[in-house]
Amino acid sequence: MIKKTALLLILSAGLLAAQPPVHLIEDAQPSKGWSFNNGQEFGGGAKGGLEIDASAPRDGKPSLKLAGDFSKAGLYVQAGKQFPKTAISGVSMWVKNPGSDRFTMRLIDGSGQCHQLALVTDASDGWQKIEFPIEEFFAKRGQSDAIPGVAKYESWGGAKDGNWHQPASAIYILLGKTDKQPVRNLWLNEVALLPQPEETLVKATASLSEGGSAAWTFTNGPEFKGAKGNLSDEDGSMKLSGDFTGGGAYVAAVKRLTDLGFKETSGFRLKYKSSNAPGIRIQLVDGTGQTHQAKLKINADDQWNDLEILPSKIAGGEHWGGKNDGKWYPPAKLISIALNSGKDKQPVILLKDITTEGTRASVVAEAFKADFTKAPWKTQGGVSVDGDNLKFSRTENEANQPATAASPSFKVASGHWQLSLSAKSELKSPDSSYSGTVVLEVADAAGKTLENVTIADVYGPKPWTEISQAVELPKGAVSARFVAQLNKTWGSFWIGKVGAGFLTPASGTPNAVTRILFSTAALGNLLKPEDPQTVSLTVEAGKPLTAGHEITCAVRDYWGAEQMSPVKLKLTAGEKNSYTATLDLTKAPLEIGRYYEIEATSEQPGAKPFSHQTSFAILPESTNRQYKPEEVPFTARNWDNRIAEYIRLSDRVGIRIVGLWGGWSSKPPYKPELPRIDLVKELGLGWLTTTPAKFIEDGKRDYDETALR
Repeated sequence: MIKKTALLLILSAGLLAAQPPVHLIEDAQPSKGWSFNNGQEFGGGAKGGLEIDASAPRDGKPSLKLAGDFSKAGLYVQAGKQFPKTAISGVSMWVKNPGSDRFTMRLIDGSGQCHQLALVTDASDGWQKIEFPIEEFFAKRGQSDAIPGVAKYESWGGAKDGNWHQPASAIYILLGKTDKQPVRNLWLNEVALLPQPEETLVKATASLSEGGSAAWTFTNGPEFKGAKGNLSDEDGSMKLSGDFTGGGAYVAAVKRLTDLGFKETSGFRLKYKSSNAPGIRIQLVDGTGQTHQAKLKINADDQWNDLEILPSKIAGGEHWGGKNDGKWYPPAKLISIALNSGKDKQPVILLKDITTEGTRASVVAEAFKADFTKAPWKTQGGVSVDGDNLKFSRTENEANQPATAASPSFKVASGHWQLSLSAKSELKSPDSSYSGTVVLEVADAAGKTLENVTIADVYGPKPWTEISQAVELPKGAVSARFVAQLNKTWGSFWIGKVGAGFLTPASGTPNAVTRILFSTAALGNLLKPEDPQTVSLTVEAGKPLTAGHEITCAVRDYWGAEQMSPVKLKLTAGEKNSYTATLDLTKAPLEIGRYYEIEATSEQPGAKPFSHQTSFAILPESTNRQYKPEEVPFTARNWDNRIAEYIRLSDRVGIRIVGLWGGWSSKPPYKPELPRIDLVKELGLGWLTTTPAKFIEDGKRDYDETALR
């Protein structure tokens, strides 16, 4: 996507590493293949030109300068380049656009259609990176999550449909006349095409029962008046009923399939039960929009039966629309399951465990393999290349200084991955938190971190060790990078053979439940013996859950032993796909002072289970609160000492002295700061804080003798 940071347009990292870019400005001959147009159709055109500007390189790369003088005539100037037809996922470039906040880009697609986009920039004299994801722009245009940073879009010629058709064949950069700027200049550097990644088809299964009847559409066949009926949920299944006593021909449950992203559809599977419907009518709409229709006999025995629906068998019979030739063209765009009027005028059928099978396109690049020389990592502090490895080093006096390295981003997708590396350490580690770590940062299309996966956490002296870990990356994963660093420790830490390989697609379809929250009557779930032993659960879902949906709760101790039989809780629907339930812990043999965990799990047919955990304990009031702070030899610290809950929890467990962030300014009037001191006084706690001596030890010289006094 186009992200705008400090008015800088940035493409999502996932697009960057798909395949090597195709550079359109050559180092040896920067202007080769580029043309200039001054828009002669408007009053003879503007003055201007396109030239190599040796005075404005960027990182040693040559730049082109596009100039336009509209003071006497003309409305635009243009720099353009035609290139061999290339399927692209985006365009990348560096620009300088002084005095203006936009310029225009034109792209010519495979149909000859011209797509014109006014791109927003920062009106500064500095270089700005522009990376535009062409496919994502068209996929989201007009939606709430549309790509930002595009001030205006127009298209003409070719297919004349406003859609992108691969491959691209030309790019043009334009400057237009403005009232404030009769003369405009734009510098271009490293203009490049981002090739579309090659697709690999992988087998996929999707649940069509997820969301129940609310995820389907009911129709009573309005073209044949008289039918009544309903589509509802019953005991975990979908109930389709028809009433033809007043006429009509059919009722149907309809499901659109375009959001599945399938390239091919091999079949559908479901379970059905009916006591009075001898058959059903199936309609499948293929990739061309052609409808294929067939009637299937079923068993009206009031028992659950399995049914397989194959497009290859449905096609070849009755058909209309689209190609209209009776042949099947993948993928399936829609399925309709219908009951027809027959001897029994009120047929009913129950449907459950409905799934579709086929293939999805996986655009995962080849496995990532680190090369610290050819593809350098971004480093900070004491990091250097040591042969085929990366070495992190610092002394004890440098322990507060960073020593980090981040790999280039590479493209990923949700599914199972194998991560591997080798590591060696010669570190000083008073405890395991003084370590060297390697983490995989996983991000979505917007660059937002979805998950951090720790692959290595090494402390003390360790010989070279091979580390391998299989992980499942979450839905929405688009890009990833490895990040390695030293934490608190000093000495040396080496990593090598860092790699990532794609194994298989994600298991099953995503669960509709996206979040489970727990709350109790006590802060931190530290219940007092007299507190209610109940846990309130809030379940958030991306889609409506079926009526009567249940979650299963298990209560375990520190060693994993179950304290009571798993409990199924029916959810009560709230607003915006939010649901609630209450877990009663009174039947569990809970003891004072022991640690317990609660795991809540949502299961749905054809989907991965979704689980989340919390912990709790039952603790009486601490006897330490009877003593003065200085009489209890323990203190508390937190990663952020300004958080009120940290102070209250410290008091709850009987720690009588807490650390606060404090100090005073080095400049008159030397204003002091001590956040949360009022809360500390309210609870009767003692406190410790830092002094400017710490900053002086870190090498700062802001405080003079007067300030210290």
